[in-house]
Amino acid sequence: MGLERDPDFWSASDAAIRAREIAPGALDQRELAILATRRSNDYNRPSPWASARVALKLEAEWSGQKDPYVHPFANLPHEESNGILGHYGMTATLYRSQNHEVVTGMGIREGQRARLTHEPWHGGMGSWVSWRTVNGWQAMPRRQDIPAEAMEGAAEGRLLLFVSHRWETAAHPDPTGRQIKAIRTGLTLALCTAIADVEQDKATKSGLPEILRRFFESDPGLAIERLSLAGWAGAVIEAAKTLADEEALLATAEAEMESWGVEPILDRVRGQILLWYDYASMYQAPRSTEQERAFREELRV
Repeated sequence: MGLERDPDFWSASDAAIRAREIAPGALDQRELAILATRRSNDYNRPSPWASARVALKLEAEWSGQKDPYVHPFANLPHEESNGILGHYGMTATLYRSQNHEVVTGMGIREGQRARLTHEPWHGGMGSWVSWRTVNGWQAMPRRQDIPAEAMEGAAEGRLLLFVSHRWETAAHPDPTGRQIKAIRTGLTLALCTAIADVEQDKATKSGLPEILRRFFESDPGLAIERLSLAGWAGAVIEAAKTLADEEALLATAEAEMESWGVEPILDRVRGQILLWYDYASMYQAPRSTEQERAFREELRV
């Protein structure tokens, strides 16, 4: 079977050859190279992470001319919109009555089981790190290199967020610190969006602001903290509509925090949100006998 006879066929090996030629740190290009084999714009779509303009530019870089086999049916937005706010899927664009799932980037995929009373702040297994702790990191450390006092248990009333991601190298999942920067950015934008409150009949593409909003509503003390952060959140959102990169957004959020004098409040809120990220939450090789036992135990749960 060949491309000329069947343009819908594209082998995974072809994607691997393309990806091999792309620098390890160029995650957006690698993502598009792999997505180009999927032939669809459903769960594997690059939107909202890349517009048609970006995709066409990358195609030209790969082949020197427009490649007829990349995203022939993809319904990509022509241009980026809403700055980094839209890039992270935090704008209110989906009606709540619609059934939507997002499985890439900062997205949340709804579970199929009934929730009953088990929201993600009713405890659980595993070793966690708080957003407060992660916010001070420039690189993600191994579990065994993290001070014991920085590790958290999944206590009642702490919001638990599981981070699903890809390892960029066999030795370290995030050697350049891009993923940790994305985590900090996504949490900041989601928190601000949750505080600012999107239109009541709509939902974000991400889904994370809605979870944070429910979390605030679950505790009267957190509800008060939310009100106290309203000015800061509004200022960050306005900036995020025009800013285009994580570094600028994080710097703006910290500057606005000082300007509004909300550092103690924001620190408390960040301390209530716990993250599970495998490299920091599970002991990495080489492991001692006790670390190996703990590692195997956490694999089961």
